[in-house]
Amino acid sequence: MAYTALFREHGVDPVHGCLAFVIGRPFVASTLVGAASFAQLKHNLAGVEAKLSEELLAGMQNIYRRYGSPSR
Repeated sequence: MAYTALFREHGVDPVHGCLAFVIGRPFVASTLVGAASFAQLKHNLAGVEAKLSEELLAGMQNIYRRYGSPSR
């Protein structure tokens, strides 16, 4: 919820923000995108174009420090 709110504060679609973050990691060779429809796939792929500002990345780091990994 905190990440979603942060992305929206910065005008970034949460799906696009998450995908852009993962794609931007130097150790990631590929990203798995699950889509149940062509429209969802198109929406997900638009995340490749998302740009994350330094301020947004700092906000993400602050959330991570507070709550830990979002995968838990």
